[in-house]
Amino acid sequence: PPAGPAAAGEAPLVVAEGGGLRPAAVGGGTAPIFALASVHRAIAGGLRAFAKGAKALHDLAAQRREGDSSARAAANRAAARRLERLSAQFQFLEALMLTHTIGEDVGIYPLVEEDTAAAAVAAEAAEAPNAPNAPNAPNTPHHHHHHHHAQHDGSEEALFQNLGVALREMHADLRSTGSLSVARTGPFSKGAAECAEHVIEHMQEEERDILPFLAATCTDEKQCKLVWKTLSSMHTRLLEQVLPWLSEYLIATDQISGFEPGQTFRRISA
Repeated sequence: PPAGPAAAGEAPLVVAEGGGLRPAAVGGGTAPIFALASVHRAIAGGLRAFAKGAKALHDLAAQRREGDSSARAAANRAAARRLERLSAQFQFLEALMLTHTIGEDVGIYPLVEEDTAAAAVAAEAAEAPNAPNAPNAPNTPHHHHHHHHAQHDGSEEALFQNLGVALREMHADLRSTGSLSVARTGPFSKGAAECAEHVIEHMQEEERDILPFLAATCTDEKQCKLVWKTLSSMHTRLLEQVLPWLSEYLIATDQISGFEPGQTFRRISA
């Protein structure tokens, strides 16, 4: 997807209106962990494009019921081409979502649990009798962390599984009848839109709650290692979709931080 316009904004959000990225200021600098939002932008862009394509497929199926035989045949051919593109998009999105989910479960959320537990111990110590006053611990995202596990209990996977089943059924219809029915394309279009909304909402919650928490509790070195581990584990084809957004983030962060060009990337990849 094309990168949106980069702009500086208030901390801690990294998503600007219109879809562009803006680094979040933390402690007078910029937090490396927000580079992970570039993965979110790639996923969100792909999901929106997929939902738009599903709606276009449904429109083609509806057009097939109108006009003469020549017009209906043309609509069938266009629908077949559209279905092929959607199938390729779906395979890519499935792989990108799997990479993202594994990265969260292996890297992000164990770190959140570790820092949340440490903050709880510090809070208990501060409340103990005769304990010296301790600095306020950063807000811990208990609610979102539990919500994350609710999201990853299979709901996203189920949505993608349903879309995959619908794609296979429509391919079978094309092979057997040479056309697509609105009874198939209508629910498929609705399911694609619901899947996009569900996943994007989950990622927005991460950017509101989890990334700012890690920015406040983790050292820059730990954040850079986590970002680099995530990016370096991605297949080249997946990484190609992330790079436009990542590039925008890196350039904006260099400018806002007063760094030399490329310094933010060198920090992350060191």
